[in-house]
Amino acid sequence: MTPTNQTCPICGTAFEKETRLTIHLEVEHRKSELATKLVHDAEFGDVASPHSLR
Repeated sequence: MTPTNQTCPICGTAFEKETRLTIHLEVEHRKSELATKLVHDAEFGDVASPHSLR
């Protein structure tokens, strides 16, 4: 699969469709893991755009 802008912010897996990324996040990663990533990125100025987390 070729990398796209639909990449998991936790593990870097690329997806062709946004819905597949959403399913991956819901199934493979815990909410606390996602929250930790968001807080870390916000603290270090690496805040993702809202579209990259959908």
